[in-house]
Amino acid sequence: MSGEAARCGKPVRSAFARGLEPLIEIIAKAVPGRSKSGRRRKAVAAVAELVGALMLARAVDDPALSNEILDAAKQELLAAANR
Repeated sequence: MSGEAARCGKPVRSAFARGLEPLIEIIAKAVPGRSKSGRRRKAVAAVAELVGALMLARAVDDPALSNEILDAAKQELLAAANR
């Protein structure tokens, strides 16, 4: 939906942002870090990577590449969570 929301007007984009905030907050509570801003930065990056990986994996016609994209994102996110 993010691709579609980006092409819509301010009301839709604002609603999308409001819907995204709770997800970012949930992830920020789950990631390690001393500062709230650091945890939020990691959460925003994780959401962006998850969405991007999913969009790319769905866009390709090669199942092996699709799985590789998803697996790479998963492995990097898990590694980042342990830093």
